[in-house]
Amino acid sequence: MAAHTLFVTATGTDAGKTYLSALILKSLRASAIDCAYFKAAQSGCHLATDGTVLEADSLYVWRTAGLQQKPDSLCPFSYAQALSPLAAGQASGCLPDLKRIRKDFHYLRDKHDYVLMEGAGGILCPITQNPDGSIVLQDQLIKELQLPVIIVSEAGLGCINSLLLSLFYLKSQGIPCRAIFLNRFCATSTLHQDNHRTLTELTGLKVYTISESAQQLSLPPLQLSELFAHGDSRE
Repeated sequence: MAAHTLFVTATGTDAGKTYLSALILKSLRASAIDCAYFKAAQSGCHLATDGTVLEADSLYVWRTAGLQQKPDSLCPFSYAQALSPLAAGQASGCLPDLKRIRKDFHYLRDKHDYVLMEGAGGILCPITQNPDGSIVLQDQLIKELQLPVIIVSEAGLGCINSLLLSLFYLKSQGIPCRAIFLNRFCATSTLHQDNHRTLTELTGLKVYTISESAQQLSLPPLQLSELFAHGDSRE
């Protein structure tokens, strides 16, 4: 049976995708759940002269969660320049290859019980180009791999608008969203509390919170595992 799968996206860059991914997998690992991480492409990496990845989002997740998979299975395309995967690939002369991305993802899906895939930037981040030169946006990859998503955002001012727009687009594309996570949430902030309450009412989704510098999530592993699509279905 294929692994349970989940895609972590966000309202934009630096909202907390990597941090959330690491905490989810750390929790699953602590409960002896066989899980793996995958990212199609990452930029802003520290690379050795031979291209070896020395520091990157994928390695942060790997170390934080204590994953057992080989580091070279985490992400097939890593770039030094902090650009979209498409722009970074163009600058380096090596675009992300969709066939390679599919192959590497399916390998992990067939090998592990749970696979979490982290996106780059927001939902509509440019990933690569088709042979005809047309741009491949991230939502195309999500749909092709049949992944449900969870979305993370900063808890502060503006998150309601950003999240509702993102959720509206996901719904228009038939991509199911399982939950919202508000990052750097302060329980004593009137603004954060109001954002949480408003998003819960307007979306009908579970809205979870992550406090500043949290070392673990408040959700129990069983509840986290239920966010993943079961087998070949994302419904």
